[in-house]
Amino acid sequence: MMQNANVAGNLVKELSFEDGKGSGGESTDNVNIRTITLEKDKQVEHIIIGFTQRSDAPTQEPQLVAPYFDVKVQEHPYTMFFTVHGVRAFDARDFTALKDSDLVADAYWVMTHDDSAFRFVVVFNSPVHYKIREYADPAQVVVSILPRNDEEEDDSSFYTIRTDAYPLGHELGNMEERVYEEEGIRYLRESGAPFNTTESSFYMELGNYETIGEAEAKVASFQKIFEPGFNVFIEEK
Repeated sequence: MMQNANVAGNLVKELSFEDGKGSGGESTDNVNIRTITLEKDKQVEHIIIGFTQRSDAPTQEPQLVAPYFDVKVQEHPYTMFFTVHGVRAFDARDFTALKDSDLVADAYWVMTHDDSAFRFVVVFNSPVHYKIREYADPAQVVVSILPRNDEEEDDSSFYTIRTDAYPLGHELGNMEERVYEEEGIRYLRESGAPFNTTESSFYMELGNYETIGEAEAKVASFQKIFEPGFNVFIEEK
């Protein structure tokens, strides 16, 4: 049984997931992802994402409802990829509190060409059980995680399609725009210290496949989409 976090606010809902995807929140604008904090309760950890109304004033007004957000959960490695809409600032993008987690290995924000959205990735040391709850008045999103010790992680080899690595910037954003309809795209770290985004390089993962034949066929289709100079290749893992 996963306990709820000790947070203020009224529970709006617990997200439901289908094929690793869930969403919540409402349409908003001018929101700030103000805080990301960590609460530990025995084996359970709660990542608490807090929102305010963006302002240049020293004290920011609370945000009453969570902005619309979606989250994708993927494996190899186990990640959560958040996209938060109606947001104009991300004060919490140093992820300082998550460095004290026993379950989180890394976190970093991700380039987007949408000036009213922010994206970030949380990488876990191993598979976790998870629940995500949305709260209002004040607006918070709480990610509760617990080690998935009751299951063995599948360690069989597979083939991943990926790009070259770049500093987080327009190169990867331009590539992503060409394949935005593809499922399963995510950004993974190639170099740099954990929890550091600006002094690091990342690559775009375009999918995982069980056989080399499947991967080769998909790579051929990507090579028709990308411009020369955008390298896409297969890596066995």
